[in-house]
Amino acid sequence: MSISRNDVAKEAGVSPTTVSFILNNKIEHFNPLTVKKVRDAAKKLGYTPNKIAQALKTGKSNIIVMWVYRMTSMYTSTIIKYTQEYLQEAGYDVIVKDVRKLHNFTNEMIVDGILAFDCLDYTLLYKKEVQIRLPIVSVGKNIVNSFDNVSYDLSDGVLTGLTSFVKKGYKKIGFLYVSGESENDVRYNTYKDFIKKNGLKEYILKLDDQFDDIKTEKNIKECPFLKDLDAILSHNDFNSFRFIKIVKDLGINVPKDLKLISTDNVSMSNYYIPTLSTVEIPIKSMCRTAVDFLINRIKDPNIPVQEKVYVSSFIERESSI
Repeated sequence: MSISRNDVAKEAGVSPTTVSFILNNKIEHFNPLTVKKVRDAAKKLGYTPNKIAQALKTGKSNIIVMWVYRMTSMYTSTIIKYTQEYLQEAGYDVIVKDVRKLHNFTNEMIVDGILAFDCLDYTLLYKKEVQIRLPIVSVGKNIVNSFDNVSYDLSDGVLTGLTSFVKKGYKKIGFLYVSGESENDVRYNTYKDFIKKNGLKEYILKLDDQFDDIKTEKNIKECPFLKDLDAILSHNDFNSFRFIKIVKDLGINVPKDLKLISTDNVSMSNYYIPTLSTVEIPIKSMCRTAVDFLINRIKDPNIPVQEKVYVSSFIERESSI
């Protein structure tokens, strides 16, 4: 038997209207004890509001869709974790979609807003093709000025990390990067500029496909200059973990034989052996700001464009000492 709003109201001893307000997170005018009674009653009875019916009736679904480029990376998993947490605190349910599998934008019309993580091309296409647009916030490395966005600049952190290598006397510094993703990336460009300014030689180790373990191992093991390197900058923590394991099989120990600095600072980087020196992307703060920006835009579509750029920092741990 399905549970209705009236059943929850009867269990909590309040009116169905009160149940509707509280379960839609409109609680500012209610006693906290009443809010708790209604939520406890709904939980006890297993009541779940019909989001589609709500959306058709009120024009609001209390659902946010997250667009991500790839769900399987550690970086993306961390983003999803924090964003879901903050949205649920604000009373929103979350749908996560891989934009590579997004065939059209019309299915998004049932949601209240979009958080687009590291998929600027899709965001721009949405803004171009869809006439009645939902509130949308772009989040990631790309800085845009035409709509709400939260971005990060890794150049300071990368530069500090590379400088620490040179100060320790390391001259043969490599860069581990992903084909197709790094040529226009600030990590790649900062590395090339730094090497040139310091009169050093470039050592670039390219991975054909970071999600193909066989290709990744082949790329690393067949690198002709690997055993000559003093230090290496890695494009992300995910690749750093695998790099350390693969070179160990070749008799190269990080950090004894080769120093390594990574980027991202996912939670596992502080528990891996060795712990990763890394350029931190402030993921948690970015997710918090992105959620705040989107809620602001939902409440008032006419506010000025909201922008925030986070500056990275270098965290030194065991892998580069």
